[in-house]
Amino acid sequence: MYWFDTGDEGEQAVYRLPNGVYVSIVRHRFSYGGDRGQYEIMTFTDTSPNGVAVEGITDGDGIIGFLEPRDVGLKLKQLAGATL
Repeated sequence: MYWFDTGDEGEQAVYRLPNGVYVSIVRHRFSYGGDRGQYEIMTFTDTSPNGVAVEGITDGDGIIGFLEPRDVGLKLKQLAGATL
């Protein structure tokens, strides 16, 4: 749990997958789907800290929103098997 300067609360977890992809998982009122209780993930690497697309999984900015918890798990499995 973390707090924004405005006092709003949110959640974040960051994972580094074996293939070098980092995944930030967030849920807060500013995230895609956060107002619905859904999660947003962003993929990035050491050389692209502002987001990186993973072919066939994420768009150009590396962000996928409006995910249910089960969807986050499925995306993590897909991302872990991806080749950059």
